[in-house]
Amino acid sequence: MFLALALVLAQPQTMDAGAVERGSAMGLTTLLSETERLQVVGGAMRQQFLPGKVYQVSWWTKPRLSGAFCERQLFGRQLNGGNEEKPRSYAVEDQPNRVQFALAGEGECTDTAGWASPLPGQIAVSLSAMQAFAEVRRLAAGGDKLPFAIACQDEVAKPSICDRPRETLAMLAPGRMGTPRIEPQAYRQDAPNIRTALPPQAGEPVVAVIPFSPGMGDARTTFVSLRMEAGRVVAVELRRSTVIYH
Repeated sequence: MFLALALVLAQPQTMDAGAVERGSAMGLTTLLSETERLQVVGGAMRQQFLPGKVYQVSWWTKPRLSGAFCERQLFGRQLNGGNEEKPRSYAVEDQPNRVQFALAGEGECTDTAGWASPLPGQIAVSLSAMQAFAEVRRLAAGGDKLPFAIACQDEVAKPSICDRPRETLAMLAPGRMGTPRIEPQAYRQDAPNIRTALPPQAGEPVVAVIPFSPGMGDARTTFVSLRMEAGRVVAVELRRSTVIYH
């Protein structure tokens, strides 16, 4: 009897294929715990670019002001239909809860955009990079000589962001900002398929590569690379290229 009960409890949670494929994030909040469900104010669902049929569902909480940032919780589930073209059901896979951050606009979080999802071990350096970008943007919009060099690359000849790189920096809206990628990237291997991102070593120079969603009349992404030494930006590189998002 106890063995049978244990086998039942070990079975993964599944959902009917019709409920998944015709569903929406807010229609699938039953996948969340009651505590999580009561906090959720929005969500998104999209099919992953993976073999088989896999959907990623994300839900977020009401943002709150935390210093210079807006902060919200992010809950996630992956719905895996396996490699069948027309699966009959989807396995529900829990994902770690995350915290998202965005630069607060004049102390308000009501209509905030530009949410970043830094890796748990790199939250501090990612937030530092986001604040550094805000300062770089402010300086670029001013008239004084910049305390850092600007390099630029663009796969488009005309119109190019490199025609006026300083103006491009000043015009990049924080609401288009994505998650900074921190280089060098170091990890700790916790298990064969699990690794944890580590923060940079104290005093180690880092480069934060921040993506900005398309906004110059085409589908290209702009990347701002900030080289930071001792918390100070010493060089900036702008790059615009085509990115295929999945």
